[in-house]
Amino acid sequence: MMTDGHIQQVLQTLLLLKVPLQADLIYGALDDTFPKGPDPRASTCILSGLAKSRALDLILHAFSWHEMNKYELNVYHYSAVIAACLKASAWMKSLQLFGSMATSEVQLNAISFSVAISACEKSGNWKKGLYLLSVMVQSKVDFDTIPFNTAISACNKQSQWENALQLFSVTAQNQAELDTTTYGAAISATKQGGKWELALQLCNLMGQTAVQSNVITSTCAIGACEAAGQWKYAMQLFSEMLQNKMEPNDMTFSAAIGACGKCDQWEKSLGLFILMTQSRVEPTTITFNAAMSSCANDGDSEGVSRLLSLMTSIKVDADVITFGAAISACQRCRDWETAVLFLSVMQRSEVESDTMAFSAAISACEKRGEWEKALQFLSTMHRSDVEPSTTTFNAAISACEKCAKWESALNLFGAVTRSNLELTSTTFNAAISACEKGGKWEIALQMFGTMAPSQVECDTYTFSAVISACENDG
Repeated sequence: MMTDGHIQQVLQTLLLLKVPLQADLIYGALDDTFPKGPDPRASTCILSGLAKSRALDLILHAFSWHEMNKYELNVYHYSAVIAACLKASAWMKSLQLFGSMATSEVQLNAISFSVAISACEKSGNWKKGLYLLSVMVQSKVDFDTIPFNTAISACNKQSQWENALQLFSVTAQNQAELDTTTYGAAISATKQGGKWELALQLCNLMGQTAVQSNVITSTCAIGACEAAGQWKYAMQLFSEMLQNKMEPNDMTFSAAIGACGKCDQWEKSLGLFILMTQSRVEPTTITFNAAMSSCANDGDSEGVSRLLSLMTSIKVDADVITFGAAISACQRCRDWETAVLFLSVMQRSEVESDTMAFSAAISACEKRGEWEKALQFLSTMHRSDVEPSTTTFNAAISACEKCAKWESALNLFGAVTRSNLELTSTTFNAAISACEKGGKWEIALQMFGTMAPSQVECDTYTFSAVISACENDG
């Protein structure tokens, strides 16, 4: 039997081989290592040592040498190589090795199943992961919670929340010991499915068992409440965290701030943001975006300006959501000048402008009757290869309508139809109203007559604009 010192010498020799690796050199080194034939313990130590080095080609060549020499490979040898493949993100190779292990009649254990299911999770192959889990359950393998946790996580990553929640039930039914990871994965699934009540039930269930909730499980539950717009329950969970002396992290604060912001509780959102800074938790882009969305909902352009300045000062990168929220705040309070400023800053930065940001800026111009600026933004969108939406055109047409610029409004209406975008009652109403203000009652009637063939329903505003156009003509 090879001594530990000799095994370490072999490992050092193999690790010193130059890249690119040549199989002959590795095979030769292993031939010298095992002159007297197989040594299962030494093989396990060498393969495990190579796996820790993250030298994937090296361990795969070493494994191939064992196969070529018909050495008996056991579950520990396979598990070491599969684990190395996982670390190197070689998911398919991991699964190939697991399949080879199964066909070679190697006795599988919980570790080998866990590693293979983890490969499925990393590669997004959740169906294969569920299949392997079912094989494990049907076999006589003594298993723990880890394979179940990995399978639930695999389903979560592919938005298979229903399967994830079913797996949680299966885990309990198979008498596997549930832990915080199991609960955290299940609660995360409730967020995807909008099952915030179930998230609260799972939190209560944890309290009734020996499983202690932690920052991750609590944050997942707050996130589920945020997604469903349940700010009161989100704040209740946040308060319970503080009472239990848990330290919220940036994701916790972001979820709580977002929950309050979505429900127009902007004062609570900003209060949480201030608490975050006082708690010395570094805010991230996500946190700032949640706080800025709260300001946007309240139309607080000064608030978003201060937050943007703070982001710059502490070197947190703004993204398209950041600027979109800032411009939306300006839109709500009709502060078109600041909206223009934010859009300019966005264009000068490395953040790529999007349709929503331009639409919000054009809407801000529309609310103040700045039709020329609105049209300039449309031209900028074209030059920037940003596709306008129906909402974009509606805001621009409305800007022209408010200033009685009927010709520009009709040109924009024509651009909507040429772009094959969906015409809405807002599109027709703004264009018809522009014609009414320009004294073009004939065109107003023509447009009114095309609404039914376009399958666009008329509303009170439509009839009012058409009647007004005809009255003005006498």
